[in-house]
Amino acid sequence: MKRFISLMLALVMMFAMLAGCAKEETPTTAAPAGDTTTAAGTDTTQSTEGKKIRTDLVICQMADVVTLDPPESTDSYSNTVINLVFDTLIDLDADSQYIPGLAESWEVSEDGMEIVFKIRENVKFHNGEILKPSDVKFSFDRAKDEIAQSKAMFVSVEEILCDNDAMTVTLKMKEPSAAILTNLTEGACHIQNEKFAKEHPEDLNQVACGTGPMVLDEWKINDYVMLKRFDEHWAGQPVATSIKIRVIPEPTSRTIALEAGEIDWLAGVNSIDIARVMENENLKTMEVPGSSIVYIAPNQNREPWNNKLVRQALHHAADKATMIEVVYEGYALPGESPFPNIMPFWKSNPVEFNLEKAKALLAEAGYPDGLGREIELGVSSDERNRMAQILQSDCAKIGIDIKIELMEFGALMEHCDGNHDLIMLGWGHATNQDRTMRMNFHSSTIGANGNRAWCNNPEIDRLIDEGAVEMDQEKREAIYHELQDLMADETPWIPLLQQITVYGMNKNLEGIEWYKRGGGYYANGYVIEE
Repeated sequence: MKRFISLMLALVMMFAMLAGCAKEETPTTAAPAGDTTTAAGTDTTQSTEGKKIRTDLVICQMADVVTLDPPESTDSYSNTVINLVFDTLIDLDADSQYIPGLAESWEVSEDGMEIVFKIRENVKFHNGEILKPSDVKFSFDRAKDEIAQSKAMFVSVEEILCDNDAMTVTLKMKEPSAAILTNLTEGACHIQNEKFAKEHPEDLNQVACGTGPMVLDEWKINDYVMLKRFDEHWAGQPVATSIKIRVIPEPTSRTIALEAGEIDWLAGVNSIDIARVMENENLKTMEVPGSSIVYIAPNQNREPWNNKLVRQALHHAADKATMIEVVYEGYALPGESPFPNIMPFWKSNPVEFNLEKAKALLAEAGYPDGLGREIELGVSSDERNRMAQILQSDCAKIGIDIKIELMEFGALMEHCDGNHDLIMLGWGHATNQDRTMRMNFHSSTIGANGNRAWCNNPEIDRLIDEGAVEMDQEKREAIYHELQDLMADETPWIPLLQQITVYGMNKNLEGIEWYKRGGGYYANGYVIEE
């Protein structure tokens, strides 16, 4: 049944469902209370309080992993695996509060120019090596100096020091940073084993060695990734003995697999299938206000997208309400900013659907008869293809002839080479204002793996830089509000919608943790068997 859901109602539902779901900083138990476990890989049927549980989970996502190398990853599909295979120094709980990870504690100097992390002792990597501060330094130096996709995360860091005897890592700062601790919880900052990385210098995108709760067992491209439990995880043995992450691009096929019991958890039910999943007595659902913004990025490296009036015209030609109703069955909110509205410092800047306004802007930009050439729009899913078709139909009325190119997600990433016209993607780092702005709009990150809009605006750069270092929250909020107002005018993105995601799962699935900022933690999941 088609419907529009208020954000407040969705938030209330989510908070109620998430009560008590934070990933604990204290060691986890091997399994739920009363469990009698067997060795990993021998028997996945366990018991808890007289009930049998299954601990070999199968989850599903729409696209394959792009890379297993943490600092090179900028997509959620890769991060699903990376977050299970690797750990970070610090983490965020379900309420986005900092908690210890591989660092058991940390201290920030009074002037904010030095941060000292105390590293846990006797933490094992999957290859048996013991975690050393030098592994942390290696990981951070590589992300900071060698990998284009992650350099922005360390823009405020001058130097990284380590002391293996004292078990400390020290960040020497160029300037105080309001963003650095949040950055260290991101995918790019997962800790790799230095020895393993140096043994595999050319294929770290395909192999992995971390300290995380799961070990990479097999990756069959465009089919599945198989993870096995790491029994010696520093936080305690995980509940799940294995997690298979299946790749099913076609949305209805994902739903059918869920209904057939082939998968236990579906990361986003296709909107047209939500009603039937909700009516299935063997399944249950969870609604979460999405942290991801679906957007179109015009490539400002190419005419006519270097003219903001043309970008504004495209924005006025985007019928967001129809996209939400037709494609998402009402399970979305109109995009009004590069930030989702669950993010601190969000500011509403709605843009009306108005083809006459769009046509007038094109004429003012020097295109009274339309753009005069075919415009390519790259998309990578059925839902976004349908959204693109709605845009295509409306744009044809004002002289913008759009050709839709549907391609596999990894191919779309490679397509963003600076010679493209338009791409439709999603962005979901909802607790990190600096990363959202710096990675997507700062001139220092221009390129296929970051600023795919080729945005190069000194005033945007200035506000991004100021927001990253301002420690006063009221002043920081004012900076981000000014930045969002500027971007509403410059239109480096056309924010289309913020999806309200409905997750489908086996009715007996328990133990999966979901965070308000988006993203899930699957290592303690299990299915109660009837």
